[in-house]
Amino acid sequence: MSGTIIVTGYMKFDPAKHDECLAAMAKVVEPSLSEAGCHDYGFYPDPARAGTFRIFEHWDGDEPFNAHCQTPHYLGFMGAVQTLGGSVVVQR
Repeated sequence: MSGTIIVTGYMKFDPAKHDECLAAMAKVVEPSLSEAGCHDYGFYPDPARAGTFRIFEHWDGDEPFNAHCQTPHYLGFMGAVQTLGGSVVVQR
């Protein structure tokens, strides 16, 4: 297992889909926060850029992060991002 992983980045959507995006995000945040090795997980609207949400995640290492990426709630969220026409840029 590697050390701490911090994931940051942003997602962009059509600003008209703001509420739909929030609803999709709400479905993934709580289950993710309940996962072993997850210390923080969230999406935050960018007040200067309509339709942009900032991403922040804090994981104990590769093992919990990789396990998260295979969960039904994560995979469902990524499907929702695609359906909503979003783009994602992340760094870790």
